[in-house]
This record gives sequence, C-alpha cells and structure tokens, in this order.
Amino acid sequence: MVMEMSKRVQTIQTKLTLSYILYILLFVLLITIFSNILIQNQFKAYSIDKQTKQIETFVSQISSAYQEGWQDSSVKAIGTYALNEGYIMKIENMNHDVIWDANVHDGHQCEMIKEDIRQRMYQINSNWSGDFVNASYKIESGSLEVGTLQIEYFNNFYTEDDAAFLSVLNKVYLYSSIVFIIIGFIFASYMSKRLSNPIEKVVHASQLISKGIYNKLEINKSNLLEINTLTDSINHLSTNLSNQEKIRKQLTADVTHELRTPLTILQTHIEAMIDGVLETNEAQLKSIQVEIIRLTKMVADLDKLSRYDKQDIVLNKENVNLKDIIKNVVNIFQIEFQKKSVDLTYETSDIEILVDKDKISQVLINLLSNALKYTDSGGKVTIVVNDDHKYVVIKINDTGIGIDEKDLPYIFERFYRVDKSRNRATGGSGIGLTIVKSIVLAHNGNIEAKSEIGKGSEIMIELPKSDKNLGGKNAKV
Repeated sequence: MVMEMSKRVQTIQTKLTLSYILYILLFVLLITIFSNILIQNQFKAYSIDKQTKQIETFVSQISSAYQEGWQDSSVKAIGTYALNEGYIMKIENMNHDVIWDANVHDGHQCEMIKEDIRQRMYQINSNWSGDFVNASYKIESGSLEVGTLQIEYFNNFYTEDDAAFLSVLNKVYLYSSIVFIIIGFIFASYMSKRLSNPIEKVVHASQLISKGIYNKLEINKSNLLEINTLTDSINHLSTNLSNQEKIRKQLTADVTHELRTPLTILQTHIEAMIDGVLETNEAQLKSIQVEIIRLTKMVADLDKLSRYDKQDIVLNKENVNLKDIIKNVVNIFQIEFQKKSVDLTYETSDIEILVDKDKISQVLINLLSNALKYTDSGGKVTIVVNDDHKYVVIKINDTGIGIDEKDLPYIFERFYRVDKSRNRATGGSGIGLTIVKSIVLAHNGNIEAKSEIGKGSEIMIELPKSDKNLGGKNAKV
C-alpha cells in the first residue's frame, strides 16, 4: 500500500512542469491544426483560381496561334508546355480535323503525368479524390470561330512548385513547433521551479516546526500574494510557537520559584520549631500562616485560570450602569492611592451595558492594582470611558515606569514578569493580567496595551454594549 502511494505521489514542481508542457503541446497542436486547415482552404481557393486563369491563358495563346491558318509549330509548343503543366490538349478545326492531340503525340507521357499528379496529391493529402475534368472551349480569331479546344486535367491539383511550397511550409510548421516546445519546456521548468521553491521552503519550515525547531527558518518573500500569505503565516506561527516555548519554560521556572520559596520558609520554620531552635508561639505560627495563605491564594489563582483556559466561564450578565461599577472600584482604591500620593480620577457618563458586573469589577480592580504598584508617588492614574454606540471603550492610563517594547506582547501571558528581579510583594503572582484578558475575551471584547519606558502605560478595553451587537452569541464560553 505504501509502495502504491509513493508511486502516485509527485512533487509540485513535477506536476507544474507536466501541466505546462501539456498545455504547450495542446496549444501548438491546436494552432498547427487550425492554421493548416486555414492555409489548405486558402491554397485550394488559390489553386482553383490559378487553374481558371491558366486555362484562359491557354485559350488566348491558341487563338493567337491562328494566323489565317494554324501555325503547327506554335500549337505544338503550346500543347507541349500545357502537357508538362498537367493539361492534356486536343485542338480541332471547324471540320473536326485534329490539329494537335497530346495523347496521339505522346500517350505514354500523358499517362506518366497523370500518375505523377496522383502520387503528388496523395502525398499532400491521402484523402484526395480529384476528378478528371474534360472541358471544351471555342477558339476564335477576331470574331471568327476557327476551332475547338478540349482540355483534360485533374480538378484542383497542385503543380510541382505548389507541392514544393507546401512541403517547405509544413517543414516550417514542424521546426517552429519543435523550437516552441523546447522553449516551452525551458519556460515550464523555470516557472514550475520558481513557483515550487517557495512552497518547498514552507514545507521544510513546517517540518522544522514539527520537530520543535523555530529559530532556523529562512523563507524569502515571493511576488505571489498567496505564497507571501502562506509564508507570513508560517513565520508568524514559528514566532508564536517559539515565544510560547519560551513562556512555557519561564512558566515552569516561575511556578517552581513561587512554590519553592513559601515551602522552604514553612519547612525551615517547622524544622526549627521541632529542633527547639525557634519557640512555638503566636508570632511564629502567624508567619507560617502568611505563607500558607500565599500558597492557598496562588493555588486558587491557578485553579481560576485553569477554568478560564477550559473556556468554562459562566457569565451572569445583566444590564448595569458602567459608571456605577467604575465608581465603586475607585472608592475601594481611594485610600490606597491617597496613601501613596497617586492621583486617581475617572471620566465617564451613564452608560448601560450588558456584562457580568462582578467579573468586570475584577478586571478593573486588577488593572488599578497594577497601575498603583508601578506608579511612583506624585503620579496619576486616569480612567476614561468612551461610548461608541455599539461598543464601550475603557482606557486606563498611568504615569508609571512603563513597559519595555520587547515585553509588551507578553504581559497578558501567565506568570510573565516584565522585571524578573521584582519581589513578590511588588510583582504579584503574574496571573492577574492573564485573568483580565480571559474575562474580557469571555465578554467577546478585546484588550490591548500601549506603553513607553519612563512615560507610563495605557490599557484599552473594548466591550460590546449588548449581545445584539454580536449576533446573539452565548454568554457561556
């Protein structure tokens, strides 16, 4: 079965080359057939016209040969020439006396000329069926009728010159076709190679990706839109997979670090208490409790994120005033912002929106918490809400330390930290922004981040005002 499959499978370059060659052969064949038919028809019409004029010439010449009587030498010369051209003449006077008869003069030559014409025409056209015509014409001298001319000939036959011309023409067709096919083959090979090379590179790149190799992909641009789109998709896929691989490794390291530290603290304190180095009192138990609470919170966050990843978020949507949600969240943070001397303001009007009130509040809490952590004393955090009829755009701007451009695409990835040196008290677990993104996407919204080092950051959230704007999408995602 595998052997049969391998026999049937061909490279795209082979298929393209064969397709081009087949097209070229078909094109040459059709052009040859149609042009040959056209030329044959035109040449046939030319031959008939030529015969008519030739006979008229013979009649005129024979009429001129009569000068108060028949000039035998002139008649013989005309008759012999006509015979060589394939016309068998018989001339009689008014008394039906024979002046010239080619069959009598040389009957053997007449038969030879007939056979020669037959063979010539069969070589040109095997289906030729020329009729042997016997025509009669009056011979006049002035206004006086002096005799009769009978001419026997094959209707629509070609002379030796005509046959030679057609032979040369057919050779031109043959050689032109061969040259065209050779040029077409070279062109087909070039074009198929040019088309298949980018695809082969994409195939090679995808094979490397399947092996987990993301950093050795070099795919040059093509002048074909489809190839460029495919190339861009592969490069984008490679970049994303490479980034995801880095994030996965970083995630493993971060989770290990996050778990190791509190566990180490717990182990150290408990062993010290067992050994009697530390006194078992309320203060020591409270420090252990703090680490346990931290572990519990981390596990809860991971569990929450796991549920979001499974797209098992059930949204309890209701029509609420977005201004009220923002106002409540601002009130929650007001004291903390005042303690750090960071100004917190919001600008919004009354906007009705269909959302899960608690989860949108959680989004705002997480974002304001981050803004407060990374904004120094004397800074400012602003919430601006714009109503775009079908959508609501929420922008949270701060004058904090900002985020480096290279880190910006990954800030919504789990456990990703812009500054790896930040401690837990400042940096958190690295899950908050991931949860924010999951909630926004669950609402069929969009979230983006802009930032500049030393000048602050902006988080923009776009939420549909109702499910009608989404064609009735289900709230459970």
